[in-house]
Amino acid sequence: MYIDTISINNYKNFYKTTIKLNKHINIIIGPNNIGKSNFLKLIHFLSVDPNKIGGGVDDFNKNNLFKNFMNYTEHAPIIEITYTIKHYIKDDDEDTVHGFSKIIHFIVYDSNGEPKKVSNDTFENTAIIKLRYEIDPRYNDDYKKEMRGVKDYKDYFNRLKRFEKRYEWKFFDNNENEVNRNVVNAIFSVQYVEATRVIEEVSVFAKRNVNKKIKDHNIDEESIRVDVTKLFNEKCESIINEINDEIEIDQKKIGIVDGKNEFVSTFDYRGNIEDSFKYELKNADVDAPYSLPLENNGLGYNNLIYIRNLIKDIDTPIKGKSEYKLLLLEEPEAHLHPNMQYKLINYIRTLIEENNDKEQIIITTHSPNISASANIGELMLLYEEKEKVFNINAIQIQNLFEVGNYSIYNLEKDKEKELDGLLKKARKHLMKFLDVTRSDILFSTKIILVEGIAEKLLIPKFFPNLENYHIIIIELGGINFNHFLPLTINTNKKVLCITDLDFKYYKEENGVEKAIDIGSYNKKTNKNIANIFIDELDNRNLMVVKQEKGGNTFETELLMENYDNNEAWEVILDSVDNMPDIIKEICKLKSYKDCQDILCNSRKYKLKLNVRKVVERYIKIFNDKYQEATDDKKVIYEKLFFVNLVYHYVVMHKGEFALNLLNNESFNKIKIPEYIKKGVEWLI
Repeated sequence: MYIDTISINNYKNFYKTTIKLNKHINIIIGPNNIGKSNFLKLIHFLSVDPNKIGGGVDDFNKNNLFKNFMNYTEHAPIIEITYTIKHYIKDDDEDTVHGFSKIIHFIVYDSNGEPKKVSNDTFENTAIIKLRYEIDPRYNDDYKKEMRGVKDYKDYFNRLKRFEKRYEWKFFDNNENEVNRNVVNAIFSVQYVEATRVIEEVSVFAKRNVNKKIKDHNIDEESIRVDVTKLFNEKCESIINEINDEIEIDQKKIGIVDGKNEFVSTFDYRGNIEDSFKYELKNADVDAPYSLPLENNGLGYNNLIYIRNLIKDIDTPIKGKSEYKLLLLEEPEAHLHPNMQYKLINYIRTLIEENNDKEQIIITTHSPNISASANIGELMLLYEEKEKVFNINAIQIQNLFEVGNYSIYNLEKDKEKELDGLLKKARKHLMKFLDVTRSDILFSTKIILVEGIAEKLLIPKFFPNLENYHIIIIELGGINFNHFLPLTINTNKKVLCITDLDFKYYKEENGVEKAIDIGSYNKKTNKNIANIFIDELDNRNLMVVKQEKGGNTFETELLMENYDNNEAWEVILDSVDNMPDIIKEICKLKSYKDCQDILCNSRKYKLKLNVRKVVERYIKIFNDKYQEATDDKKVIYEKLFFVNLVYHYVVMHKGEFALNLLNNESFNKIKIPEYIKKGVEWLI
């Protein structure tokens, strides 16, 4: 049994939003204040009395109230949450039949009054639960009278506040029959691990576990209290050993053991046995086997221990509690080292396997470490955008990499097939390459995608105020735009793709390299940029820029842009560490004829053989075109010759070249390539 979808109308920053969940693990991501905690709270409502934790009329979507308050002067606003639950029954499985009894009041049948058959022995049952925050109908007339003559939104909301005590959260079935809260609360065992955690809470759930074990072992607490010293050790040794055995197994899985520490349990008698239970952190060093109270311990370990206790609590069968479990984890990364975050997520994954499909886990996070360790299908992105029908700012959700998410564009069948293929390749690619640095794309709203390390290093130097606009730069390590763009399409993310033309300045004919005509440059963006996204989809938030001044890569365009400025050209040459000094001197001359003379007198200029071969190669490539060209084109071929000569020494050392430029005291003399300037200005 699991929650399949939650539809949210008019609650906080959600407005007519439907969120489809995975059966097992769901990782909810998005920027701060986007609604991740609100979403977990909605699920928590299933296990508590919403009237005790709901926030009142401030829970209404304020964007909706502000825009439409006059529409609510006759009928009071409501919040409605619809939970759709799926449960599969197998003919020979008593557990699934027992689970059916928990949702029998909420089952929705087909026209024949039967559940959906999915295999010979398995039936799919759909249950719908509605939760509404609405005014008591007895006060409808009073509400209408109060709202007469409302002047503005502020006036309206002040009057609405007067009716806050007349509002109540109530559960209903799909036929609008009110349902007792206790019936709903019995469906799932819900454990909500909030982001705020304090040390005093760490042992609460552990004590519950201890108390249960005391009863399981039929221990007589009164007899223990007669002679604490003697009977405590005799009666409770098995409990201590059992708890420590469990801890020994878990702490290796979860990452507490790191060679320096071990997590152990002890009893410090204070009356009731369960109240005497506490945790300490034992130093694993045999030369100093002391223990520390938990309150003296670091936040990272304490946070991990706290989460472990809560997970263990939900994992422990309790009489009267449902065996179908929901674990809600809010920002589990708090105070945890990245490696501990990986360990924790892996530990959580084992719960799914151990609980035989009876546990659904929902995690909210800001951690790129956690998102990078997720399976792509587990990620769900929350973002804010105007609701398309009602034009109200509200939270939307994107389940990544599903063709259905793009259906609003009415793609032709062949294009839809092409898109499906791209998405499948993207999923496969990102499972390997969506690492911590690239996972930033999931958490930012303004993004620059670049091919290489040089652009990633130099663009922030060109535009030192990018961080003021919360812009991040993601280096893709090649032309993989089509793999990463699905993370941004259909969201409010604004994305600048900086790509290379990658045409060839020369081609080989009969074993001889010859420059191509300058009019034959391939000006089309490489197909790998995923033209289907650019040409077919709504791309108001997507811009692709490429070289405009004759360059075929970022580096060659940088050279072309700064060639005519002698000071900037020298700064660039000084930043190419592996270029011989004699080549730098040749390039500073910027004279094709002088270069030919130097080559002809290579002994005079002391050109080493390997250096002479490099210069000779590029002269042979461009010589025919240069000799045949008109004077105006000679200037262009001359520039291309020197750009290619310099790039020969840059191409295998792009990162080093970029770092040298960054640290050059005269960097401010470098002119920003026009295509990058244009793109960044659009993004800002």
